[in-house]
Amino acid sequence: MDIYRIYLRHPGQRVSDKTTTSDRVVAEMAFRSIVANHAGEHAAVVISLNNVQQRYVRLDRAHDTCNLCQYVGPFIDDTCPRCSQA
Repeated sequence: MDIYRIYLRHPGQRVSDKTTTSDRVVAEMAFRSIVANHAGEHAAVVISLNNVQQRYVRLDRAHDTCNLCQYVGPFIDDTCPRCSQA
């Protein structure tokens, strides 16, 4: 069974906002939620599959603005993490 781990990594390797699931959809939703809720923080969001890192998004750089919801922060795969949660 595949296991996804999603978490917020702070300086000093401290982690918070952890989610562990075997459901890919739940993992993606958790990943996007952390990005949207912590944009601008000096931290990164990580998603791994079976202990292999799949994506790493820095939250304190590469900010875009969504014209639909006015979110300002990093986009995921060129999409707004807030709008793509709906």
